[in-house]
Amino acid sequence: MPKLVGRSLKDARAALPSGTNIEVQDLSSQGRTAADESGWRVCFQSPAASTPLDNSTPVTVKVLKFEENCLQPPS
Repeated sequence: MPKLVGRSLKDARAALPSGTNIEVQDLSSQGRTAADESGWRVCFQSPAASTPLDNSTPVTVKVLKFEENCLQPPS
């Protein structure tokens, strides 16, 4: 599993093997959709970086817009 935290959502998708099941969650409580993936940053990932990854392992990324703070998500 590559380190995705800090990358744009678009770059994070590109770093994962084709066919990887990716769940994207808006870290704010607003329930937004990350339509423009280059404008969203990965704040958290599961599984962690350096964890062995295969196509059966789902990947979860929690994202915010780049101008938002990952440590204090908007509510």
